Amino acid sequence: MNKIALKLSRTQLLLLIKIFSSLSSKPPDNRKSKVSRCILDRINLRVRKIAIACECKYDAFNSNKKTNLSLDYAEAHYLEELLIIYAALLIQDDFLARNDLQLMITFLNQKLA
Repeated sequence: MNKIALKLSRTQLLLLIKIFSSLSSKPPDNRKSKVSRCILDRINLRVRKIAIACECKYDAFNSNKKTNLSLDYAEAHYLEELLIIYAALLIQDDFLARNDLQLMITFLNQKLA
């Protein structure tokens, strides 16, 4: 399988960090949950590394640049599932976050199909 390259803006990157930080730290109890948690933890680690690396680069001149997150097929699948669940829980008033979330879900859905 080919890798899926997800291009993230700064707001999308911060939204992913917020989503991953809201996950429960309780260990999963069944097999499917353990697999999804393992894959999502790998993505979480990579997103945080990208955020730390990009934090010092952002200024007025390159604030619109996007960073690249490459995902395996399984990682993209579980990330899409997490984003869909989070979109259902998101408050209706936060239009920017909802738009960023929907853009990521749509992109992953198109690449996974």
